Amino acid sequence: MWSYRFDNPILCSSYDGHFIAFGCESGWIFLFDSSGLRWSKKLIGTYYRGPFNDVNVTAVDVRDGYVAVGTDFVDGKVYVFDLNGREIWKRQRISILSCWERPDDVKFVRLSEEELAVVSGFMNDKVSVFSLDGEEVYREDFGDFVTGMDFGDILAVGTGSRSVVVYPKRREFKFKSKGVLVVDDWAVFFNDNGILCTLGWSIRAESPIVSANSDYVAFASSNRVNVCNLDGKIVKTFDLKNVVFDLKLLDDSVAIATSDGIYINDEKVYGGKVYKLCDSGVLVGNEKSLSYLELW
Repeated sequence: MWSYRFDNPILCSSYDGHFIAFGCESGWIFLFDSSGLRWSKKLIGTYYRGPFNDVNVTAVDVRDGYVAVGTDFVDGKVYVFDLNGREIWKRQRISILSCWERPDDVKFVRLSEEELAVVSGFMNDKVSVFSLDGEEVYREDFGDFVTGMDFGDILAVGTGSRSVVVYPKRREFKFKSKGVLVVDDWAVFFNDNGILCTLGWSIRAESPIVSANSDYVAFASSNRVNVCNLDGKIVKTFDLKNVVFDLKLLDDSVAIATSDGIYINDEKVYGGKVYKLCDSGVLVGNEKSLSYLELW
């Protein structure tokens, strides 16, 4: 367990079961392990000259020994650090508009075992894949605003007009996406009206909150949580007293966060204010002051 008070509001976070990374306003990055703060650092904008060089960290991901970070249009860079906070490489992301250019907003960064996927842009978004040595090995201009991206064995991208498995084998779906999760070699896209799974099924749900693992897909709408098998059949349902705002599939159960605490399936296990569920525990508090508890 640890507690920490942040001087700047948290804008993004990532966890991999061993580490939790946070990106904040004013360029701050933090990496925690189960014992507490491992390191922190402040990024300074270098693209523009002058005093207005405070960047915001808008994207972060931690996985397999690396921390990837993206910043907003004040600087528009992608950074990769090791778990000790050493910078391995950084790349500038730029949009060229007619006769002028400006740094991108980096929206999403996602590490796989061997590569890093990045979504950045200004008027239209582009998707790039870098090797972990910093070489850009793939790039596509999407001509649209990307609303979600995830990366693993496949790269999946959602926009306001379509859902796309980019590679290794391209597949497009006429499904307006607000988010996506990749598990193994399949993906779950979701929007305010339901879920589309690339395993061949879809289901209607109002503004679903989604979690997935190698065996199940769980989704919450209002105060109800449904768990589906990989054929899209609902195998478990839990009705809570309050609206669900986060959930996390565990090995043989589902962790559920509501305004009155945390439930494992339908059994209440914690009664405090929940910020976010993680792979091995829970963050409680708010965006300025958090504590981490290992509950499962």
